[in-house]
Amino acid sequence: MTLSDISIKRPVGVLVLTLMVVVLGVFFLRGLAVDLLPRITYPMVRIIIDWKGASPEEIEENILKKVEGSVATTEDAIQVISSAIEGNASIEVYFEFGKDMDVALADTRAKLDLVRNELPPDADEPKIYKADPSQLPILDIALSSETKDERALRDWAENDLSNYFLGIPGLGAVVTSGGRVREIQIVFDQEKVQKYELSTGKMLDLLRLENVELPAGRISDTKKEYSVRLLAKFKDAVDIGNIIVANREGRFIKIKDVAQVADSYEEQRIITRFNGKPCVTMSFLKQPNANTVEVVSKINKRAKELLKKKIIPDDVNYAVASSQSYYIENSIKNVGSSAVVGGILAMLTIWFFLHNMKRTLVIAVAIPVSILGTFILMGLLDVTLNIFSLGGLVLAVGMLVDNSIVMLENITRHQSDAANPLEAAHIGSKEVTSALIASTLTNLAAIVPFFFIKGIASLLFRDMVITVTVAFVISLFVSLTVVPCLSAHLFKNKKEADDDNFAKKVIGKGTEAYKSMLKGVLWHRGIVILGVVILFVASLFLARGLGREFLPQIDDGKITIKVKLPVGSALEKTDVVVKKLEGMINVLPGVQNVSSMVGGYWQKRNVYEKTNESDIAVELVEKSKRPLPTAAVIKKLQQQLKENSFKGTKIKVMRTPLRGIKTTSTSDIDIRIRGYNLDKLFEIAKEIQDKIKDAEGLGNLDMSVDFSRPEIHIFVDREKLNDFNLTARDLSDVVRTSVDGLVSTQFTDKERNVDYDIRVLADPLVVSSKEAVENSLIFPPTGVEVKLKEVANVEISEGPVQIDREDQVRLIGVTGDAVGKNVGKITDEIKKRLSTLTLPAGYYLEYGGEEESARESNAQLLIVIALAVFLLFVVMAVQYDSLIDPVIIMVTLPLALIGAFLLLFITRTPFGATVFLGLILLVGIVVNNAIVLVEYINQLRKEKQLSVYDAVIEAASLRVRPILMTSLTTIIGLLPLVFGWGEGLEMLKPLAVTVVGGLSISMLLTLFVIPCVYTIFHKGKI
Repeated sequence: MTLSDISIKRPVGVLVLTLMVVVLGVFFLRGLAVDLLPRITYPMVRIIIDWKGASPEEIEENILKKVEGSVATTEDAIQVISSAIEGNASIEVYFEFGKDMDVALADTRAKLDLVRNELPPDADEPKIYKADPSQLPILDIALSSETKDERALRDWAENDLSNYFLGIPGLGAVVTSGGRVREIQIVFDQEKVQKYELSTGKMLDLLRLENVELPAGRISDTKKEYSVRLLAKFKDAVDIGNIIVANREGRFIKIKDVAQVADSYEEQRIITRFNGKPCVTMSFLKQPNANTVEVVSKINKRAKELLKKKIIPDDVNYAVASSQSYYIENSIKNVGSSAVVGGILAMLTIWFFLHNMKRTLVIAVAIPVSILGTFILMGLLDVTLNIFSLGGLVLAVGMLVDNSIVMLENITRHQSDAANPLEAAHIGSKEVTSALIASTLTNLAAIVPFFFIKGIASLLFRDMVITVTVAFVISLFVSLTVVPCLSAHLFKNKKEADDDNFAKKVIGKGTEAYKSMLKGVLWHRGIVILGVVILFVASLFLARGLGREFLPQIDDGKITIKVKLPVGSALEKTDVVVKKLEGMINVLPGVQNVSSMVGGYWQKRNVYEKTNESDIAVELVEKSKRPLPTAAVIKKLQQQLKENSFKGTKIKVMRTPLRGIKTTSTSDIDIRIRGYNLDKLFEIAKEIQDKIKDAEGLGNLDMSVDFSRPEIHIFVDREKLNDFNLTARDLSDVVRTSVDGLVSTQFTDKERNVDYDIRVLADPLVVSSKEAVENSLIFPPTGVEVKLKEVANVEISEGPVQIDREDQVRLIGVTGDAVGKNVGKITDEIKKRLSTLTLPAGYYLEYGGEEESARESNAQLLIVIALAVFLLFVVMAVQYDSLIDPVIIMVTLPLALIGAFLLLFITRTPFGATVFLGLILLVGIVVNNAIVLVEYINQLRKEKQLSVYDAVIEAASLRVRPILMTSLTTIIGLLPLVFGWGEGLEMLKPLAVTVVGGLSISMLLTLFVIPCVYTIFHKGKI
């Protein structure tokens, strides 16, 4: 007794179990987390070490080389990438995908601890954490005020307002930027310090020793016990000024006598603006496993409460500068709408063929039951509702009814000829059970290899593969249980013959026409097969010209503009350029918000300070209201930049990279040259730039490293230092105090319970040139006044702005973006031009960026396709206990490639990860029609003892309707994705194009080619 027989006999059980699936599906759907992309755990540990004021070369020598050498020996580490910029070192340790990152973090920390004591003593404590590509702000809030100054606003936002958000579940950190940072400044007068024979070192030590609050123990009498505490913390700037630093002949010399003490602010290195107004920006970062939409929703809810309670006062303007959740919610909504529209279109297609509302509704049950059943498994497997998991359901909508269509069509045919509809349901269901199981197993065989691979493609598409797999399995159970049960009991009282209608007449005439055409085709089967081979070869030539990409570009309305002035440009000069750009951007069509960060940029979870660089984030209005697509706005702005010269300024206009996906570069093209000598690397990079600068479609050409950073180098005379009993470290402290200032202690604001730096420095207006540095005063233990130039040689020089390293070797990247042409074609042109490049010994180049990501993911997906084809053959060979029939069925695979390549060529869609995923799914889908056809041919030959030719003709004419129905429901159900209407659908469009193209052509060719191949293999006489 089959499962269908049991279902027909137990209708109540089937009904209740189906109801249970629906109820549990709705329950789990309500609890599914919503995000744009699947949860991606990158196998990377990042180490950040700040060493304020240090040059890139100093950081490389004193930090990078020591840390790299140690962490490179971490177990399972496969790559170490590091970079040094002024004041900051970043080291990234990569592991194999699948590595337990808690173990990797612990192992890397242990290796870091081995060299911790070798790091510079004044460098900050290393920060080490598991890297997350989504560690960019999920929400930016801009705060401005007409009444609060920049220092007060920054202080309030950073030390007061941010604390109200920190308790939100899933929130990782709140980073404040812009405004001015409060600090106590002690600006000493070098002449007065010299007059009283003081030293800045003594002032620093004294400040630290005087600013204390310590316990002294306990005392008790017979009644009470007292804690004894020494309270000597500074109360305010006046208190600091009254600290006695010397006694000269009975006169107390106080700090205020030799310096100005002010409750002031740090030198401003970052300026932030929102829509042209200066602001303080609060950037919110989520925890790695937290849900973006949920966290943003909670932040917005908390902000409304704070506004209502006046904790955010009326004189502070609060605005959302950028939110990741808006695009996510719109994308998920659009993909969900595509699923609904696709389902409706599929049902209309079925109704056209059946022209019977009852039977159409029987099939329609398969869609909601299968999808809700999938939600149960998604909830149990902790799969989020993201663009790929939901895209899997959109893809499956048309295919979920395939099994049900075959089952219902066969039962309907038997019921129309039988006196007992109930018995006919038993017979009809038994006939196709084997074919349905075989077709589902082939679908699964094509998908299962996906779980064998590792890499970024596996992380991205895992959720989609899970949802499709689960939906297929549940749809099989629905077709074997619900459909036979409803067909048997809804139509048991009378025959449900189709009425005479237009659709029936069209289908009837079409079937007769197909039957006569098939007879003619079988007479010329050699010519037909030769024609198909020619078409297949032609399609391969089409495929070669498609180009490559990693993932399709999405039109999310976000544009990033990177501004780079000559190295050494002052912040004020950079700000002038950015303000001019803001004016040009504001007049572009569809611009909603413009956020600027002048003098820095977001990278690796931090704000990096570079006075000559800026980032401008442009957000357009939503897609439905946008007069121009994002690409057109970018092109328009680039044209304006050509017309308005910004001399000496590099301006890069690009789509904002998709948050959550990490590639080796933020640029589409990244040519990396590796070697040891920076000057030689720079020379090679310049030569590469000259060779490729006019390549068609290549824009935003740049180099990852600048070599024009002006520096003042101080070379010590050790003999003279020894004469004055000084060391190089003594000189370093004096120079740092004079130039940047040194912090030895902090001032505690008792009212706010916040610590602020107390910085000792020379007057910045006095120390502002090479001569001023040379004349810096040093006070050796001998008591003799010495100027810096007397013990050192001071020179003006140049140095690199940044040093990048990979696997302990220096590298420079030549980067660019694809403009109006896909990455693969541009890369091919670049490789052709660089084929004549001769590199010195010890230097070599490699290609990163999107090309590297595409190459790695495509290689993995090709392995999946090969495994899928192999497993498909194995499953069918076991199912049929034959090698011939599986070979016949697999002829549909090249037929599908013809259609897929043709539609990809027509739509100008390059090869990418989503196209390969479509090809993987096609492997399992396209064989279904051939399985149904071959299975029925074999059945007719066995049961009716028909000849090969007669069996082929009869089976093909009887199976043409279910083949057309199953194929067209899938094709039509995917049309909303093919046309890509709405935000978020661009990511899934190449996949849908591949499946629709492959299935359309294979559907038509299968009806003629498979009968020809069958008769050849089984030696059927015509």
